[in-house]
This record gives sequence, structure tokens and C-alpha cells, in this order.
Amino acid sequence: LKSDIPCKGIYARFLNLNQYKSLLNKDFLPIEESPWHPEAFKEDDTYNNSIVDINSPSKEIKRNTNRFNNFLKRNSLSYSLNKFSQYDVDYARNILKSHFSMLSKSGKMIGSTPEDHHNSIDLEILNLTGVSAWMGHLGDAPVSFFVGESLSNNEFGLYTGYTLREAKKLNFHRVNDWTGFTAIPTYSYSILIEKLKKLNFNKLNFGGSELPSLNRYKRRLGAKHDPTYWVFKPKN
Repeated sequence: LKSDIPCKGIYARFLNLNQYKSLLNKDFLPIEESPWHPEAFKEDDTYNNSIVDINSPSKEIKRNTNRFNNFLKRNSLSYSLNKFSQYDVDYARNILKSHFSMLSKSGKMIGSTPEDHHNSIDLEILNLTGVSAWMGHLGDAPVSFFVGESLSNNEFGLYTGYTLREAKKLNFHRVNDWTGFTAIPTYSYSILIEKLKKLNFNKLNFGGSELPSLNRYKRRLGAKHDPTYWVFKPKN
């Protein structure tokens, strides 16, 4: 590493166990020696429950799907997930803005920012082979935004996946009973999973998490542990 480069050293991530051990033998250090962040020491690889078996939905998905279906029936509403188009760009941007504003207010802004997902709205990127994007609507209101790509013939990697969960943001006049509305994030994932199943995927890769709370949520969705490793090499 050149001495004139203003950095502490080199981080290497997405390593498997053998690669990790090999780099430790080449003067790299465990990431704990120089954490990326004091709480999320491996950024969004800190917690690794990430792989969902699409053909075996968890109890959490089944329970919240039933809860939200009851919400839809009581209020004569429907939820739909459709292919993203150029007309959805502003809606997607608003969903991102709303989600991260909510995190900021709750003090949970670690690692990710809205800017991390701006490429997910770039139509040039969305038109690349293997990349897929959808917009979810509650009635006519855009509430969900999903973007990911094919990682293999049977595995889909989700990069951006957000659903509005604050009822007041929707300003709906047609809702008489909001009971069950809080199940909408999990319900929207269940619809995405059904969409991916029809595309012949059998694994959904959520990626890792910066926060234990987010990791717990992915575990409830059925995400299995899929560890990756980081190392650090300080600049001499």
C-alpha cells in the first residue's frame, strides 16, 4: 500500500473461511483489530442470517401474511407487486427517504444511508441483465420497492427492499380499521417470495445486517446463517 494514500490500511471482505485463514498467514489481522464501526464492526456482514429457502416459508411469514390479508379484507383493499418502470422513480425515492427518516428518528442509523440505494433507482442499472426491480402498491399507493439480481440459476440476491410501515405516511381515507397494518413489511416479502418462486428461484439472499435487531427479523423470516469474514492490513 503506497504511503501517500490517506487511509489506515486495507479491508478485505466477503471471504470464506479458507480465504480468511490464508490472509491471516499473510500479515492481515482479524477485523476486531481495526473495526469498521464500533457497533457494526463488519458493516453489514456483522450478522449473517441471510439465506431464505423460498419453498419453506417460516411461521413468521405465514402468521403475518394471514394478519395482513385480514387487514386487506376488512378494508376492501388489495396489495400488488409489479415490474418497476421509469414512472416509479420518484415514488421509490420517496420510499427510501421515508424509511431512513424513520430510522434516524429511532436512532438506528448505522452503516446504511439513502444514498447507498440510489443506484437501485438508476434505470441504466435496472436494465442490466440479471437485475430485477418491483414496486408494491397498497390500493393505488406505492408502498414497497424491491431491487436485486440473480446470483445463480437458483439464488436471488436482494439489495434494496423497503416497505412503508408508518400508516400516517399513506394518508389513506379508505381505511376504517388499521389493525394488522404493521404486518405489511413481512407480507410484502411473502409476495416477493412468491414472485421469485415463479421465476424458478429457490433461495433468497437478504445479505447480512449491521444491527442485531435486523438480523433477528431476518431469522424470523427463516434466514439461515451464512457467515463471511473480514480482515484488515494496516498501512506501514
